[in-house]
Amino acid sequence: EIAILPNMIPARGRNMTGVSQFDAIKSVADFFTGKYDNINIVTAVSSEHLQFAEEILGSANPNIKIINPCDEDILTKFGVNQFEVFDKDGNLMPLEISAIPEKMLLVVLCVPKTHDRAAFTGNVKNQMGLITGKKGNMHNGYALNKLSDTLCHYNLPRLHECISKYEPLYVCDAYEAMEGNGPYGANMRQLGFGMVSKDAV
Repeated sequence: EIAILPNMIPARGRNMTGVSQFDAIKSVADFFTGKYDNINIVTAVSSEHLQFAEEILGSANPNIKIINPCDEDILTKFGVNQFEVFDKDGNLMPLEISAIPEKMLLVVLCVPKTHDRAAFTGNVKNQMGLITGKKGNMHNGYALNKLSDTLCHYNLPRLHECISKYEPLYVCDAYEAMEGNGPYGANMRQLGFGMVSKDAV
């Protein structure tokens, strides 16, 4: 099995510029068709957006299925691990993350965009899609004081250390990126290229 982790944040009523384009997801999935029996799109999007995605991706490739890492059956099948992040006071706290990368090859597919808390979203931050605990803890204490304003930038390397040991493949779809008031209110920026690497940075 193979797992593809796009950025498919719930986009209902929001700017879709920062969401992975379905043609990009299909292109990555089609590349692995025939090489793997099962292709899993890993996303914890809302049910109405998930149905929309299933209709589009399912019609393109019957071997594709969409799984939510927080669903009870997926948690039972793959289990969870823990890594530590800083809370708003600068103390370490545990956060649960799916153990999917232990069981199958992971392909992380990002859209580069500006972000009000992390400044920039790429493949390092996109790995937050595997977190089964409260994702907001990655941004603990944001804007409360000078220390906590920077904690996200300490927590992201901890997330990356937890995932990168499984050696995922990182794909950056930068043909259309997001620039400005991200992650939701920014404008499209035509960059016109894509990147594939074993290095998320």
